[in-house]
Amino acid sequence: MRLVLPINYRALGRLRKLYGVKTWVAFACLGFVLSGGAGMAVAETPTQRTAAKEAFVRGDAAFKQERFEDALAAFKSGFELSKKPRFLLNIGHCQKKLGRVEEALDSYQRFLATDPKPADRELAQQMVDEVTPVVAQERAEREQRERAAQLALSPPPPPAATLPLNDLKEQTTEPDAPIYSRWYFWAGVGVVVVAGVVAGVALSGGDGEKLVGTWGEVRL
Repeated sequence: MRLVLPINYRALGRLRKLYGVKTWVAFACLGFVLSGGAGMAVAETPTQRTAAKEAFVRGDAAFKQERFEDALAAFKSGFELSKKPRFLLNIGHCQKKLGRVEEALDSYQRFLATDPKPADRELAQQMVDEVTPVVAQERAEREQRERAAQLALSPPPPPAATLPLNDLKEQTTEPDAPIYSRWYFWAGVGVVVVAGVVAGVALSGGDGEKLVGTWGEVRL
């Protein structure tokens, strides 16, 4: 909450009579600057002050009962009414309890920007140091999930080129073996040999000596 300096216009009127219009204008401008200019803080009305205190009491009771959503709403209402910086500290505590660490970090940093008292500054800085690594981890995990989602939405890579069935058969068929390595070639040779032996026996005739050969009885 910015300091509001009251301006005594009667005293300025006396200064105007004593020192002239220029000096009066200078003092008026000085008072305007010290009070915050066009965006100067407006002092609380008694009604606003009372409402802000009631909001703090509600928020404090809800926080002690671990009703952090209710406490957060009450503290936000009190801050809107009074603009007292300490409400920001309490808002940060509620957000931290609710797991909204990024919002809590923002509230603590806003409170530190108000130049609080040393004790309050120390507490707020302690909270900042505590939630900062948690915020960093949550952001990293969120980025990983976003990248994974993008990869899931990306079209799959094209399939590998396939060969036609005929080409595949040509590649898998073994080359023709030479004729002499096939079984039917040697079967034919055996038939020819047997036929020749039988023909030789028939032509020789007579009662020769019987010998047992590979192909049966043979007369010599």
